[in-house]
Amino acid sequence: LENAKARLWHIKDGKITIAPRLTHDRRIKRSRLTLEDFKAIVHPDSMKAYEELCDINAEEGYKSKRLQLSYDGETWKWYEFIYSVTKDTARRGSLAGLMLNIVSLVENEKKLIETQKRESEIKAKESFIVNIGTKMNIPFEAIIGTSQLFAYDKGELSSEDKQQLSSIIHDN
Repeated sequence: LENAKARLWHIKDGKITIAPRLTHDRRIKRSRLTLEDFKAIVHPDSMKAYEELCDINAEEGYKSKRLQLSYDGETWKWYEFIYSVTKDTARRGSLAGLMLNIVSLVENEKKLIETQKRESEIKAKESFIVNIGTKMNIPFEAIIGTSQLFAYDKGELSSEDKQQLSSIIHDN
């Protein structure tokens, strides 16, 4: 965590305390909020994760929740809350864990998804071109082959043959 933007956090008695001075993240102005005040800075899309984070009676195990928070009401930043729910969590009525600023991680994930989407689109276009090329190849071969019969005709083709070959060229 040497260069990580991280803080410890603790939920107890309807309040969340975010430990100061563990990070260089200056966006966090207040270190102790009621859960309602904390909810007010959570992005609407992150409400489900917020509710799960505040559930001290959740199923036991390692948990990780991503929330978008805004301390100024305008700029939204991504944070990941990492914690573990144990048998003692509900008994003590508290949760604690690590809060990481993951803005750059989320941005990199978005770039990766965009890159994968572009690669998929390129593969689809290449596949289309290969398929259309194969489908176009058959008529072109018919046109070329029939045209060669005309080109190298030494008077052996009857007018009926020529009309039939012309029809093949036209159809293809």
